[in-house]
Amino acid sequence: MMIDLASRFPMLKNLYWNARKTLGFPVRHNAEILYWLRQQPELPNGSKTGSFRFPWGNFEYVSAGQLRAQFEEIFVGRQYAFSSSTANPVIIDCGGNVGLSAVWFKLNYPQCRLTVYEADPDLAEIVQANLTRAGFDHVPVWRQAVWVANETVAFSKTGNDSGRIVSESPISCAAIDLSERLPDYVDLLKLDIEGAEFPVVNRLCQTGAIQRVRRLICEFHVRRDKTDDLLQTLSQLSASGMQFSMKAAAVPWIGMADTEAPFEVIKRNHVLMEVFAWRTNRLK
Repeated sequence: MMIDLASRFPMLKNLYWNARKTLGFPVRHNAEILYWLRQQPELPNGSKTGSFRFPWGNFEYVSAGQLRAQFEEIFVGRQYAFSSSTANPVIIDCGGNVGLSAVWFKLNYPQCRLTVYEADPDLAEIVQANLTRAGFDHVPVWRQAVWVANETVAFSKTGNDSGRIVSESPISCAAIDLSERLPDYVDLLKLDIEGAEFPVVNRLCQTGAIQRVRRLICEFHVRRDKTDDLLQTLSQLSASGMQFSMKAAAVPWIGMADTEAPFEVIKRNHVLMEVFAWRTNRLK
């Protein structure tokens, strides 16, 4: 009987990776890392964090599933890769979570001037520790929510990547007006701030601070009642002189709409939309 090597190859590859691990060899490639991330069990009850060893060192996380999804998006999919005309681009990472994006930025743009914002103080501490273990000791990590004013805001502290500003909560956190905090020149502004993106981007456009930003990657949570907000925000970005493109996916985990659309791929799903905006001219 002929052996179908194509169908056997994944199994042989897994055996090879298991042998490498048994012999103590470090992981080398994204495919191998992803294989081991898929074997990583969720944290047992009572455990707040786990640890996974990447090629750059041990990395602390709060959810194995979220870590795997983030690695696929950031490292495999290269979600935040951009072309830079300078060796030391200014990168502002808003919504640092446990720091995987921050580590990716420093690995791929070693001389970048990176600043991280993370509203959840526990996650901000993990970001700082993960950066230090990766050898990046001098990245400022601000334990503040990115917002439209310098004030204290109610915060839903979930302990994972869905923590967000809310109207009411027994928990509060410090927030900053990003339009005032941005440096004079930003090569890349990354916004992953769980629903606060609409008012924050609108504030940047209204104050003119968006003119300091050359490239923007922003995750928008587009609920049915936020469609007009999205159109308004995109219009403001366009008026500011930015070009943009988008990709989107249905995301049932952020909640379901009250009514069902007449399209099978949509139904009651809301949409998570990634907007990539940029300027063709250099900032002055």
